[in-house]
Amino acid sequence: MSAQIPTDPAFFSKRACNGVNQDVFFPSAQQQARVRRAQEICVGCPVLAECATWARPLVIKGALAGCVVGGVYAPHRATRQQTRDAAVAQLGVVARLAAARERDDVEGAA
Repeated sequence: MSAQIPTDPAFFSKRACNGVNQDVFFPSAQQQARVRRAQEICVGCPVLAECATWARPLVIKGALAGCVVGGVYAPHRATRQQTRDAAVAQLGVVARLAAARERDDVEGAA
């Protein structure tokens, strides 16, 4: 049984960041107001679970860093491993919580 590769959230037209200048999602860790602004865009995104699921393995590998993705700041690769591990764990939590919220929304609409 092979693992399904998550779809890049850029392919979802209903994403909250659709049409937003992508520079918003690449603040430095010291620019906390800019980090929060990017995270606020993510909060109510209808594809937040998919985004966090997609981002998690990329953050683990260090292929995605220095940005806000899935509502989480993924630190630069030069950042301490413990800080990067915390971001990976947070992406896992976001993915699970957002997926549960999406299921509740669908079930509530039925």
